[in-house]
This record gives sequence, structure tokens and C-alpha cells, in this order.
Amino acid sequence: MKRIIAVLLGVVAVAVVVLVVMQTRGMIDLPLPAAFANPQEDVPAFESIALSRGTIASTVSATGNIEPEAEISLAFDAAGKVTQVMVSEGQAVREGQLLAQLEVESFRLSRDEALVGQRIAQARLNKLMDAAEEGDLELARARIAVSQARIATAEANLTARRAEYQQLTAGISDAERRNLEADLQTAESAVVESRSNLEQTEDIRRVSDEEVEAAEARLAQAIYRAEGARARLDSALDPPTQAELASGLHQIAQGEEALRQAYADLIQNQNELRDLEEGSNIEDIDIARSELEQARISYELAQLNIENAQLLAPRDGVVSTVNVRVGELYAGSTAAMVLSDLESYHMQVLVDEIDVRQVQVNQSVRLVLDALPDTDIFGTVTRISPTAQEIGSTITYEVEIVPQDTDAPLRAGMSATAIITTAQVDNVLLIPNRYIDFDRDQNKFYVYKVLNGEPVRAEIRIGLRNERESQVLAGLTDMDEVALLRIDRESQLRSALFGG
Repeated sequence: MKRIIAVLLGVVAVAVVVLVVMQTRGMIDLPLPAAFANPQEDVPAFESIALSRGTIASTVSATGNIEPEAEISLAFDAAGKVTQVMVSEGQAVREGQLLAQLEVESFRLSRDEALVGQRIAQARLNKLMDAAEEGDLELARARIAVSQARIATAEANLTARRAEYQQLTAGISDAERRNLEADLQTAESAVVESRSNLEQTEDIRRVSDEEVEAAEARLAQAIYRAEGARARLDSALDPPTQAELASGLHQIAQGEEALRQAYADLIQNQNELRDLEEGSNIEDIDIARSELEQARISYELAQLNIENAQLLAPRDGVVSTVNVRVGELYAGSTAAMVLSDLESYHMQVLVDEIDVRQVQVNQSVRLVLDALPDTDIFGTVTRISPTAQEIGSTITYEVEIVPQDTDAPLRAGMSATAIITTAQVDNVLLIPNRYIDFDRDQNKFYVYKVLNGEPVRAEIRIGLRNERESQVLAGLTDMDEVALLRIDRESQLRSALFGG
């Protein structure tokens, strides 16, 4: 009801202004209310004040937001299915702590395969370096058998990857959906039961705080499990994303490449058997050395893939965002997590070009937070940007402020006003800021000085200034009066009605 009344009053006020403006411009001829009939009668052309002396503390004020000192986006250096998420949003972690894990079984198999290949390549080189011995042909035949076994493994793996991709495009079966729905129903029932147990525990008069906390913990755990069951059901019901489809095709391509490589190894081993039967030469020894190096590189690459499938905290901090869930396919298009340093904060503010000349690094700053209006928090200017930013028609410079250690409950994102006291002087000539006109093009300050009863524009030089008044260094004396010119009739009426 109050909002409706306010809207109606606003409409009436706008209508009055429109009628008054049209009447004053001769567009209509209607009687005006007495309050607006002759708005300029008995109104002087300007208002004036006599200057006075006093004390002024020069301050520079700017607004900004409290932000963490450091915020790092974390991503896996590999793609794959997420198998573990060890942390949740708001959890504090230590440097080197494991945060999440991708599936690494295929990487482990590649590493083990590369290790076997490295041993075989070393043995092959040793045999080429030594004279042929009894049993060389049988060893070469054994390597051929190993290659044939690798072909069978690669074919089975490729078949599995193709089946997974077909299942991904086909969606989940009715049986899987029913199982996920049953898991969700069980989890939600557990939440209801835990909530009921908590209420019963709280109703018992002699129950201990520990029992209440335990009941609350059980309820929180039940809620967490229910949310996880809901997330798994929603994820299973959602159609596959482009990233998941791309990852599935990528795994099929990897399987096909592994199969081609296995066949190539078989052909190579067959050729080596033939070479053993015919005898080795210097060229064969060089090739064997290259194969040994290649096997070593393959092993290190597989080990690197295993390490890249782990997401580790690069520093101490708090996990502020978690973008991955168990069972999802991670393709690396977004940050998996965001780690914030909430032990220390800073804020960036924009200071006008007129005021920034008074700001210096290491100056003390008082911070007034909207969320903590009764708490005094102090900080220090740590950096002033050497380059300007133009916002509208105003030139500003970015100033960084770091709050000092405090027991106040600072939170990232809190809005704050930074008040920088740059200097203080006593017994100086003062003038209200609203009487001063700044010419940005000439970088000069002007006022209207009253001479013989008339306002005359005069240049002045100012010193310290704050939000309300400025120190006069030159251009005015204690005996002077300054004028503020009256606004026009239309603007006066609008100001009277709307306060602006």
C-alpha cells in the first residue's frame, strides 16, 4: 500500500512540474498554485557567504569491495572422468593437499606397458651388442607372443570404449534410473529421520550439548548424501554434453591408435626375429638404442599423465568454488575449483585525478564497512596505479589498500569506504566546496567573488580539501564574500519537488 501511495505522489509531482514548465514557457495559460505563481519574487540572484578561518583535515574518500589477497583458478592438466572430490566449498586446505582425482587406470596401464617396453628394448640392445647365444630365437618368439597379447588387450579396450560411447549416446537404462531414484529416496528418508531425531534430542531437557551436536552432524551428513544422490540422478538424466561426447570420441581414437601401435610392434618384433636369424649389424644397434630411449620417454609421459590427473592445492587457502562432481567427464573447458587466500585481504578503489595527487604509498587509511558500521578498521595504501582510467568524463586512478590485521569478521565481497587523511592545518581560510568551480580543461579553480554587490568570476588557488570544504591559498582574503548563483526557474521547481 505504501508503494502505491509513493507512486501516486510521484505521478502528481511530475504532472505539477510539467504544468509549471509549460505555463512558464507560454505553451498553456492556466492558473498556477500560489506556491508556484511567482517563484522568482523576492528571490535574490545569488546567495553569498563571508569566508572564515578554521582547521581542515584533507581527506580522500573512495568506495570498493574487500577482496581476497589471492584467488587461483585450478584445473586438471588432463581430461577424464572424475573419480574423487575430496573437498567442499568453504573448506580450508594446505599446500600440496589432494583436492580431486581423475580416473588413472588407463594411464597406469600405459606406464606399466612402457616399463615393459623399456625392459624389452634394453634386453634387445644388450643382445645386439653381445654375440648371438643359444635361446635368442626363443626369446624373439616370446616377444612376438607379447605383442600378440597386446593386440588382444588393445582390441578389448577399443571395444569397451566404443561400448561406453554407445551407452553415453543412448542414455541410462530404466533399471539404472530406478536404482538412482531408489538411492535418492533412501537418502531423503534418512534426512527426514535425522531431522526427527534432532528434534527429539532437542526436546529432551537434560540432553548434553555433545548429543545435540552429534544429532546435528548426522542431519548434515544425511543432507549431504541426499544432495549427492540428487546430483547423480540429475547428471544421469541429463543428455550428454558436447564435452562428454568429445571425450568419448577421444578415448575411442586413443584405443584405435593403441591397436595400430600394437600391430606395428608385432611387425617390428617379427622383423627382429628375422634379423636375429640373419645376424645383427651396426644399424640395428642404433635402432635398438633409439627404441630404448623411446620406451623411456613413453614411461615418463605416462607417469606425467598420472600426476596431471591429480588436482593439488598450490598453496594454503580456502576452497571458494567447486565445479566438478564425481562421475562427470572433465574436459578442461572451465576451472575445476577456485582457491582463495582468506587470511589476508585487499581492496581496489578509484580516486579522482584531483585528489590522487594527495595520496601516497604507506599512508594510513580508515575503512568504514557497510556490514560493520560500528567497527574501526585501518589499513595502508600499498600501490597507486601509474596509468589513468576514464570513467564517463572523470579521470581516475586505481589505488590498492591492504587492511591491517583485525579481529573484525571480514568477508570477501564486503563493500567499504576508504577514508585517507592526507594532511591537517589550523587557522586557515576556508571555503565550502559547493562555491568552487573546477575547469578541467585549464586545471584551474574559480569562484564568484562579490564586488560592489555583484558576483564576479575569479581564479583561486586551493590547498587541502575534504568532502565539504577547501583551504584557500590565493585569490581570496578574510574580508571577501563569495556567491553561489541562483539556478533557473525550471530547475528550482524541480529541485523543490524532487530534492535534486
